[in-house]
Amino acid sequence: MDNILQEDWSSWIRKYPISLNIRDFEGRPTMSTVIGRIDFRKHVLNGKKDELDRYILYCYERSLYNIHHVSKLSGKEFVDGYLLLNLFGYTPQRHACLACMPSWVKLIQNYERHYPQSVTRIIMINTPKIFQQLFQILKPLLTPHTAKAVRVYDVNKEEWKRELLRIFPENNLPPEFGGTRPHVRVTTK
Repeated sequence: MDNILQEDWSSWIRKYPISLNIRDFEGRPTMSTVIGRIDFRKHVLNGKKDELDRYILYCYERSLYNIHHVSKLSGKEFVDGYLLLNLFGYTPQRHACLACMPSWVKLIQNYERHYPQSVTRIIMINTPKIFQQLFQILKPLLTPHTAKAVRVYDVNKEEWKRELLRIFPENNLPPEFGGTRPHVRVTTK
């Protein structure tokens, strides 16, 4: 993992962009992505499971780097940030197939092993009922701290938008998270 930020992730970022430019009202950094766009099944069946798992590690590393970078620039001591996940596009076939489950387990294990308590809150929006059931199966893998940090919202935009606007300025959120800010993609450098 030592060199993961120096590796070329440009093709993955083009397909599955992340954003690191969102800040809460206090200036706390946030990573966001539309995780429903990631076709877990395709990557697993095409032999790219390890590469997908490594891209997710890259995203964690970029987020952690961003927390430290924002702290340094702002003069505020942030030790954690937000993680916003939009599950629009999530389907059981592409995301919860039996072959995909090891990637979900690894995603959680890597977070808990290498990045514990690096999030203030994990907010998942547009979660279909089937994902909420899957999450209940995976939840025992979370530490109590992480489990307490997770908020899961269904497709009721009024509900999740109200919560997000309590934490973030509307002009600082991209449209896929109920805001008015244009989406700025992360580059590999």
